[in-house]
Amino acid sequence: MKRLIVYLLHIVLFISAVDAQVKRPTYKKYNKQSQPLSSNDDFFNGTINLNLSAFGPSFLFGDVGGSTGEKALLGLNDWDIADTKTYWGLGGSVLFPSNIGIKGDLHYGKFTGSDVGSRMGQNRNWSYTSTIFEGTLQGMFVVMGGPYDLKGKSHMLYFMGGVGQMLVYSDPQGDKVNRDVNGDLTKTSEYTPVIPFGLGYQYRASHSLSVGVEFTYHYALSDFLDGWSSKYSKWDDGIGAANFTVAYQLFGVECKTCEWSHQSMQGPIIKKRR
Repeated sequence: MKRLIVYLLHIVLFISAVDAQVKRPTYKKYNKQSQPLSSNDDFFNGTINLNLSAFGPSFLFGDVGGSTGEKALLGLNDWDIADTKTYWGLGGSVLFPSNIGIKGDLHYGKFTGSDVGSRMGQNRNWSYTSTIFEGTLQGMFVVMGGPYDLKGKSHMLYFMGGVGQMLVYSDPQGDKVNRDVNGDLTKTSEYTPVIPFGLGYQYRASHSLSVGVEFTYHYALSDFLDGWSSKYSKWDDGIGAANFTVAYQLFGVECKTCEWSHQSMQGPIIKKRR
């Protein structure tokens, strides 16, 4: 796993290097009235967004709780609606004209779970409460639309993936008398690397505001996100999230042919700095 993290870091650095070599489009060919904003415009050519993600269902896939059926799909079906929470996120992104970008986020969530009603409820009585803080750095790749789409589409579909770190504080409760005999372990705190990946969609509703949704999975290199590690566990823990997002554009390009725009100029132009 450590080798995988090193590879992902190389990918992030490679994305930045590739983007620096990609030929930038000349926005004057789309709008003759657009002029360089300053002598420093060539130093940075990209779109900067402030991102907020929240309000969506999230679930911690651990050793405690889960569904009544057997695990399948690497355990992703082991989902109990009653233990669904919200994984809050705040961050920013930089997207370049090559449709490659970098995204950084901070996440916070408080998750709970219990074996009551799960397939393991007959054999043990475990429960937990975990508070999780996470920071991630991911590469982005736009596959449809986006601010640099020459047809002025308001839609953007993108993939993302990268690395991060999690800080976990847990309160595992249950059979603490026989757990050592059974080979089960507990932890009240954990600091672990994490590999986030997923896909997202945004709809550009105005010059500066976009709304959308992100489907992500945060695979931790630890089996203690819920405070427990069972001797029967075959996978490390993770968090699955489907969060609604709001993005506010601080600097970038302005679409003149999107559905909400009533101007006749063609293509995207450089947006004035505020």
